Amino acid sequence: MLTNSGTQVAVTAAPDPVRPGQFVQYAVTVTNRSTGNNFYSVEALTPNGTTVSGGAIGQGGGCNGIPLLNTVCGPGGVIGWFNVLIVPGQSATFTFAALVDTANAPPNGTVIRSTATALVINGIASGATAGVDVVVSP
Repeated sequence: MLTNSGTQVAVTAAPDPVRPGQFVQYAVTVTNRSTGNNFYSVEALTPNGTTVSGGAIGQGGGCNGIPLLNTVCGPGGVIGWFNVLIVPGQSATFTFAALVDTANAPPNGTVIRSTATALVINGIASGATAGVDVVVSP
């Protein structure tokens, strides 16, 4: 979890460890610690060795800015939620499920990482970033 003076970001993932062919459920929680209403752009990276389908992205988010069910974010793709209002002292959680590849399964012991960033898009740009690691195990 990382924080700046006005924004806090935390990322969780389960299960850990994960097997090829399983989904990892991610949750990105953004907290507005400032004294004013903030609109946020929230982005998370699709971990290496996984894919995320548009239907596995919650809260109206999308792959590469496209909130369609038939899109797929490949490894390193950007999952995003845009223009999200969070009032002072409140949090919002954004979810997605990443499927660990079976055709080119990551080797046993591989660490897959997702990083999420929340940027304030009104006023002066500021924000925070956090990440979480999951181990691939048979």
